Amino acid sequence: MDLTKQKVLVSQNNHAWLANLNTLLNEIDKQHNENNDILLECCKSILESISKNIVRKLDQVIDDKDIHKTDFTQLVGKAKKCLLEHSSVLTAIEKNEFSLLLNIIGNWAHFLSEVRNKIGEVSHGKLLPKPYQMDAYTALVIQHITDGFSALLIHLFLKIDVNYMEVYKYEKYEEFNDYLDELNPLPNNISYSQALYEQDYDAYAEELDNYLDQQGIEV
Repeated sequence: MDLTKQKVLVSQNNHAWLANLNTLLNEIDKQHNENNDILLECCKSILESISKNIVRKLDQVIDDKDIHKTDFTQLVGKAKKCLLEHSSVLTAIEKNEFSLLLNIIGNWAHFLSEVRNKIGEVSHGKLLPKPYQMDAYTALVIQHITDGFSALLIHLFLKIDVNYMEVYKYEKYEEFNDYLDELNPLPNNISYSQALYEQDYDAYAEELDNYLDQQGIEV
């Protein structure tokens, strides 16, 4: 998953949700040549996670509960719709061709779901014996295709300036951020405040509102 890892590496400090993808990326590397059916599950999971976070960041109406209830293939469709609403993603390809490309990713998501439902090791109990077991070369090709699509979705998302959607700018509230980090220490120098800002902006904004009220600070 080299392409996706490169995208995560250069942008994870600005987008905490990207850093959380490292667990899945490492698991894919671990399962290669060990358990190809679990590797398939991980490929589906990483593409699903990227799609969920794109929708969460760009769709200002849908809430997390609805995101979690959305079918994987439909979720990729929602991510496509969100991306197409921003002209900044269309700098390298025209809109019609871009839409076709994202449709291919949607079809790939459908393929991963179908195969995973038949032979996946983790998510669902299976009737045994399974109808087939994926061979190493096929699993490797699926891994590389998923890597390309995952990296592309991240690349397109990073072209969008999401700051205009957020009333509060993280960098402006260093004292509050330090306060949150002290209350919620995390390992490996991970900033709780930044993770909250990136992954649940509404919760961050509510915490900041309460903090500012307590301090008697008007914005």
